[in-house]
Amino acid sequence: MSANVRRIEKNFQVHSPQIIASESLNFLDQFLPFSSSDSNSSSSLNAKERRKIAVGLSKIVKVRKSHLLKAFSREFSPLVLVRLMELLGCRETAFAFFKLAFRDYSEKNVRSCCVVAHNLAARNLRFYAQDVISCVIARIGVSRSREVRGFMWKGHREFETDSSVLDTLMRSYLNVGMANEALEVLNKMWEVKVRPSASAINVLFKLLLRIGDYGSVWKLFRDMVCKEPFPSNYTFNMLILGFCRKGLLNIGESLLHVMRKFRCEPDVFTYNIVINANCVRGQTKVALKWMRFMIETGCKPSIVTFNTVVNALCKEGNFVEARRLFDAIHEAGVSPNTIIYNTIIDGYVKSGEIGEANILYDEMKNKGISPDGITFNILISGHYKMDLAMEKFMEMHLSGLRPNIVTFNTLIGGYCKAFDIVSAEEFVHRMYASGVDPDIVTHNIYAHGFCRSRKINRAVKMLDELVLAGIVPDTVTYNTLLNGACGDILDKALILTGKLLKMAFVPNVVTTNVLLTHFCKQGMPERALMWGQKLSEISFDFDEITYKIMGRAYHSIEKDANVDVRETSAKGFFLDSLINAKKLENRVLTVYDFPQDIKLDFEILILQVTYDVSSIAIVAEHHSTKFWIIQKHLVHKKKLEMINFRPLARPMHTEGRSASNVVHWFTDYVVFSASPYLTQYRDAQKNSVFDVNEIKINVDASIFAGTDFTC
Repeated sequence: MSANVRRIEKNFQVHSPQIIASESLNFLDQFLPFSSSDSNSSSSLNAKERRKIAVGLSKIVKVRKSHLLKAFSREFSPLVLVRLMELLGCRETAFAFFKLAFRDYSEKNVRSCCVVAHNLAARNLRFYAQDVISCVIARIGVSRSREVRGFMWKGHREFETDSSVLDTLMRSYLNVGMANEALEVLNKMWEVKVRPSASAINVLFKLLLRIGDYGSVWKLFRDMVCKEPFPSNYTFNMLILGFCRKGLLNIGESLLHVMRKFRCEPDVFTYNIVINANCVRGQTKVALKWMRFMIETGCKPSIVTFNTVVNALCKEGNFVEARRLFDAIHEAGVSPNTIIYNTIIDGYVKSGEIGEANILYDEMKNKGISPDGITFNILISGHYKMDLAMEKFMEMHLSGLRPNIVTFNTLIGGYCKAFDIVSAEEFVHRMYASGVDPDIVTHNIYAHGFCRSRKINRAVKMLDELVLAGIVPDTVTYNTLLNGACGDILDKALILTGKLLKMAFVPNVVTTNVLLTHFCKQGMPERALMWGQKLSEISFDFDEITYKIMGRAYHSIEKDANVDVRETSAKGFFLDSLINAKKLENRVLTVYDFPQDIKLDFEILILQVTYDVSSIAIVAEHHSTKFWIIQKHLVHKKKLEMINFRPLARPMHTEGRSASNVVHWFTDYVVFSASPYLTQYRDAQKNSVFDVNEIKINVDASIFAGTDFTC
């Protein structure tokens, strides 16, 4: 290899060895007619492609064709490029070299690439030609793709037929996902009396179904019926599969029924598609009906048919019907294989019937059906006693099957559940010795084992080991460590939380629930409310479980006889608003600032909630100043579209009252921004009496444009 490189450097005087050795120039750039600054084409190649190009160029030099490389480095010549792509031999290598060489997207160069495609097609290298045109179209974009069509059609008869060039264009458009352009080429085919390829039309059907252009699908189907080629069984199967994948199962089933009208007979693949689609949607009874209909029409089910339905029945927990169908395999004249045995054994294992699973395993071996690694993994996971699991592991080893990552993870998890961390650690070392590298799942299982064994420090230490090993911890890792730390020392969990946040870990709702649950369990409901508020400040999502935890925390505080009435009311208002936040949409209300004498671990509660009901909470001070009246007023739902209520929370001092026990809450509502409502609100402030029932609210959002809402 190095000798070939030296020979290349000797033959090329275009670039000096100093330039070749420089870091700024890619080694392969010396063979190209354009400088490395023309485009970033080289960055589109992966390491494997670059290596293949280097090896291919070395072979070209070895067969004494280096003059072609030298000529191409001076000028982008279509004929020279075609010859080089031929000499590279492998289609993958030739395409990689073209991607590297195509850097100038000018009209002249695009035309030259079309000449390259014509010459490749003339040499019976049509797939190479499709690769070239696909690359050009993808690089220049949809807006210029018509240029390629014009260049390819003009003068193409010197190189290839109408059918050849149009097929190349159509498949190239399909390769880059341009369905509309492919349809235009297809119409051109019918216009010039060229019979399109059935396989190309089937690919077009797949693309149209994937993007959801059902109108074009039916139009194309109608054109196939009226013109050529006529729909085949494969076409119908592909259409049925496409509609079923989109969830349009009724259309797929209807197509199966009408196949015979188009001289096509549903085969086992057709029925398997419909049966599998029903199983995926949980309609196992319907799948069984289709299976019976399949047999009645004379179509013999395959082992795939049985496996699909048996697997669905096992997932539903219907093991009686699954076993009945499994036993009917022999009556149908179908030979069972390892896959269906694995399916039924896995069903028994997950239902806790390990005895039945072992019986099937023995039956499997007696019939000469060899168990595979999946079989042993299922059985190992089903044995709750580690000595029995190890017996299966040794049997797997004696069978000549290599344990994989799933096998080791299952055994490590079993030892961790049995609190045998030493054996789990031994299996981790055994993994390395077997050439199997532990993945993040292994480390998560291992960390969970340390947490269960109350070895929290060792579990946390694993986090640093993962980072050093280049393994990215996932949410399961963080939540496992956090749950273990919370169960040990809560302050340690808070320190760990801070560390995780510094590592750019984004907590999810499970993280929140773990933390808040442990606060409540350890008798600190106030801190649960505090952390709930802190997480809400960073726009963190809560789920139903979170609200239940917060509700328990609030009720724990409420039971305390020392809790002030006003404090309870304020906390209740905060929690109610928090709970409503997830239920309400399209209306914004902001409530701020709890009184200073509320004995919580936080001073300011910030909560922004969104209402989907037309209500606005108005907080007012009562004469007694001991509690707040929360009054909801209906707002005209259609007229109030989306109004952001700017928060304004500040203490209002009145004569003879201190700031510590009197804090007037009010929100700068846009509702009161237009007189006379604003006047009523200010008058109510002056009199320290605010009867919200006297204010009639009928809001038109347009009246608030450009209004200053400061009271």
